[in-house]
Amino acid sequence: MGFQEAVNELYRRREKAKQMGGAEKLQKQHARGRLTARERIEQFLDPGSFWEMGLLNTSHTPGQEDVSAANGRIIGMGAVDGRRVAIEAQDNTVLGGSGDLYAHHKVAQLERMANERGYPIVRLMDGIGGARLPEQMGSRGMVHDK
Repeated sequence: MGFQEAVNELYRRREKAKQMGGAEKLQKQHARGRLTARERIEQFLDPGSFWEMGLLNTSHTPGQEDVSAANGRIIGMGAVDGRRVAIEAQDNTVLGGSGDLYAHHKVAQLERMANERGYPIVRLMDGIGGARLPEQMGSRGMVHDK
C-alpha cells in the first residue's frame, strides 16, 4: 500500500468511527429524545476545543472490530469557559456504552494526563453495559478458538 492509499484508509477509518453505532442506532437515540455522546460533548465544551484520543480504538475480540467504534468510549481534552478539562463520554450506540480492557486502558491514559496537568475530569455517563467482562478479565482464550 502506497503512502496516499494509507492516508486515505486512515481517513476512511476515522469517518467510520465517527458514525458511532451507525445511523439506525443514532436515530433510536434521537427518537428517545437523547443526544449522542458526541453531541453531548459538543454542547458541553467550548466550540472547536475538543481534541479526541483513541478514536480508532476498537474491541480486540475477533469479529467485533466493525461494531465497536472508539470502543464505546469517547475521550479527550477540551475547554469549558476557556478552562482545560479532560472528558469521557460513554457511547450508548456502541455495545451499550460498555468497555473492554483496551477501553479502560484508554480511559486510564486520559486520567493520567489530566492528573499530570491538573485538569478536572468530566464524565458523561450514558452507557448501560458497564464492562464486557470476558474481554475485561482477559479470558479471550476461553471464549475464542484462536
